[in-house]
Amino acid sequence: MPAAQYLKSCGATPELLLPFISVIQQEALSEGIDLKTAVTKLTQELNDYRQLGTLQNAITILNQQLTALSDLTTEKQHAMTLLNLKASG
Repeated sequence: MPAAQYLKSCGATPELLLPFISVIQQEALSEGIDLKTAVTKLTQELNDYRQLGTLQNAITILNQQLTALSDLTTEKQHAMTLLNLKASG
């Protein structure tokens, strides 16, 4: 009964839980595993998916930083070329 009370305190109604139960049952049937194993597997998949999203965000930020560095390097090269032209000429 503590689990039911916990779910109720979270606002989890049967209507909200039915889609999850259905997915768990489908996973168990398609993989030929018991419900507890299906829950564990799906929980791990959700955690992996969340971590993947975090990694993708980090990659996006790093790509933006690389672009900014590349732009700065290009500007520095242009400035150096101008200085060399002025010095030589």
